[in-house]
Amino acid sequence: MDNQVGIGIVIGVGVIGLALWVQWLLVWRHPVEQVEARVVGKRQSISGGGQGGVSTTYHVTLERSGGKRREYQIGVSDYSLLAERDRITCEIQGAALRKIKRLH
Repeated sequence: MDNQVGIGIVIGVGVIGLALWVQWLLVWRHPVEQVEARVVGKRQSISGGGQGGVSTTYHVTLERSGGKRREYQIGVSDYSLLAERDRITCEIQGAALRKIKRLH
């Protein structure tokens, strides 16, 4: 029984490691772009519950010049500072949104 648990842990760690590596490749292999955009949507996604706890992820949809829209996952601090119709500058690298700054 102990051997099966050990094998399960090794497989689990391997799967998580592979997922993190793939995510890293999807983000870091892209160049960093400096863009201006408009916030056109915000949403929260809540998962879990019960005995396992609750997790909330935050998303923002940006519209760049030319009308191209894309949704990004952001941290709660950036989420709380943004409102729909805000104009921002930011860095985009692959699927990652960084260095968000509101324009006045």
